[in-house]
Amino acid sequence: MAQRTTKLNVTNGDLRLARIFLKIVENGGISASEEELGVNKSTISRHLADFETRLGLTLCERGRSGFRLTLDGERVVEFVERLLASVDDFSTNISGLNEAAEGHLRIGAMDSCINDPDNPTKQHLYNFKKSHPNVNFSLKIGKITKLERAVMDGRLHAAILPLYWQNDSFDYFELYQERVGLFAGQKHAVTQAKRNGQKLTVDDVYQHPLISRGSREPPSIRSRKAKFAIGPTVPDGEAIMALVTCGLYLSFMPTYAAMDSSRGLVEILPDKFAYKMPVCLVSKKTHQHSTLVQRFLEFVAQGIEKSS
Repeated sequence: MAQRTTKLNVTNGDLRLARIFLKIVENGGISASEEELGVNKSTISRHLADFETRLGLTLCERGRSGFRLTLDGERVVEFVERLLASVDDFSTNISGLNEAAEGHLRIGAMDSCINDPDNPTKQHLYNFKKSHPNVNFSLKIGKITKLERAVMDGRLHAAILPLYWQNDSFDYFELYQERVGLFAGQKHAVTQAKRNGQKLTVDDVYQHPLISRGSREPPSIRSRKAKFAIGPTVPDGEAIMALVTCGLYLSFMPTYAAMDSSRGLVEILPDKFAYKMPVCLVSKKTHQHSTLVQRFLEFVAQGIEKSS
């Protein structure tokens, strides 16, 4: 496809095509997007081709092998998210100037903490919506580095993240303390030894490979994990759960998730290995939050203060 040589002046039609493109990506292909977009495959395909022509780029490969973004397409997804976020924020900011509490709040969360029953965030979202009925939320689940980048470039207003490290570009407000324990599957040698009445020591446990998520962590936690035999680095929480459940490796994971009775995981020496990890509401450090975002951040802070 021929590349553009002139500057693209974004029109309302371009915004419409950008939204269609993003829906195709979110749904994993053209056919999967028919129901949500309310049009047939040929129409969606034509819109996608029109968008590629406007940009002068090939955004995806589609055919018998399925739908797959090109490298340009992956970059454009991020650009489109930022563009649509800025358009959305413009409307929200104008409403704020009129002192109207309405608009769209975009929140991110790491998969390991959003469903923790000790996490008060869902209650805060409910309470804020109840007192601000014209406000809507979107919630994006993702990896910590991607969520931080989305907060930094404005695609997200805030994110709920474990405090593995602090970045000077962000403000952090602690929501609660997440309990983390060391877990093994039913078939793991440590579990078998425990079941047979063997008294386990810390040094016994250190002999077994430990899965790492590959995230930066405080030195105190990192130094403890370094004592284990080296296991694989697996960034995805569900993949870690699967590898631990089948008895191959040990892993540190949030207690609420690991103790699901259907998984059959066993916590190992909790008095030696369990620890608490702060979970924070993270927002970009700026003096230019919209009225709505600032109101939400203050609302959460007040809610935590009242419950403490």
